[in-house]
Amino acid sequence: MPSASMNRLMDDARVRLPGALDGTIQSELFAVVRKFCEDTNVWKMPFDIEREVATERVMLTPDAYTYEIIPPTGSRVVRLLGVVDQNAFPVHATMMRPNFVTFRYSPNAPDTVVAWVALTVADPITRKGEPVVPDWIVESYNDTLLNGVMFRMMSQVAKPYSNLQLGVAHGQFFKQGISQARAESDRGRVQGAQMWTYPRSFATHRR
Repeated sequence: MPSASMNRLMDDARVRLPGALDGTIQSELFAVVRKFCEDTNVWKMPFDIEREVATERVMLTPDAYTYEIIPPTGSRVVRLLGVVDQNAFPVHATMMRPNFVTFRYSPNAPDTVVAWVALTVADPITRKGEPVVPDWIVESYNDTLLNGVMFRMMSQVAKPYSNLQLGVAHGQFFKQGISQARAESDRGRVQGAQMWTYPRSFATHRR
């Protein structure tokens, strides 16, 4: 079923970009959503990892401590935000290559931990040519995404909708929207809350 929020975003872009083809708008929209998600971490997802006991030294055989996570179709992993055990205590881990989580230590017994990652859009796109992204992101950040599309479209040369000066203004609004969304994401979208703990405390905690 088509996303009402995505349809609204496309309609808003069509009204403001006379003469623009849907395919061109959708191509720029993909780039805008990708950058927005990469820069804000708003699209978070947990993945269970079932760990086995490993006896090899991690520096010599890192594969023994490395586990793959597979993101949903139409998305890709941007970065690891943190890992917690079943008691919600941080577990030291890194992601030196996308989709692969490497732990510093082996568990004493088989266990299950939860890895939180940030996602962004990837191929394949929808049949309508739009990026696959949660509807709540488009709904919550419609104005920011629209500003991004306007910036990229108006920055094109010799088009009916070209307007370099106005495009620069939309680009500034897009950057401001990204900064605000990143701050909201860091605080778990809670008014007056402290910085969200996942990206920070995990980096320094050792078991």
